[in-house]
Parts: sequence; C-alpha cells; structure tokens
Amino acid sequence: EVRRRVRAEQARILWEARGTSLAPFAILLLTRLTLPGLTDPFYASPMGEFAIVLIALISAGSYWLVTRIGGAPLKVLETIFVAPEEEG
Repeated sequence: EVRRRVRAEQARILWEARGTSLAPFAILLLTRLTLPGLTDPFYASPMGEFAIVLIALISAGSYWLVTRIGGAPLKVLETIFVAPEEEG
C-alpha cells in the first residue's frame, strides 16, 4: 500500500515536471501563431535566439533535477523502511 502511494505521488510529480518544462514553449508557440507581430521583433534578433536557448537549457535542467529528486522518496523507502518487492 505504501509503495503504491509513493509511486502514484512520484508519477504526479513527473507529470507536473513535464508540463512545467513544456509550458514556456507552448506559450511561445501559441503567441507566435496568434500574435506574430508581437513576438517577431524580439525572437528574430540574436538576443531573442539566446533567450530561447537559455529557456530550453533551464527547462531541461529543471526537468532533469525534478526527475532525480522525484525518484528519491521511493529509493529511501526501499532502503530503510520496506523490503524491495520480489520479482517473479
């Protein structure tokens, strides 16, 4: 029961991380499709391209960090409190 609840919580954390990591790009895409005149002057410049790369790096790093941290509770649970499940 405890293992199932921890795994469910970890799955929720991972889905939130995916959504949060993809949100800036979804917003940028929607803005570019609906209001191209608003975004084109900035994102067509070298500074705008740098901003997109920086946002991508931050999003990727954040997602990686959350997946590492999100997996920690189950590892702690298995090593300290509960014996690992038997396979087979």
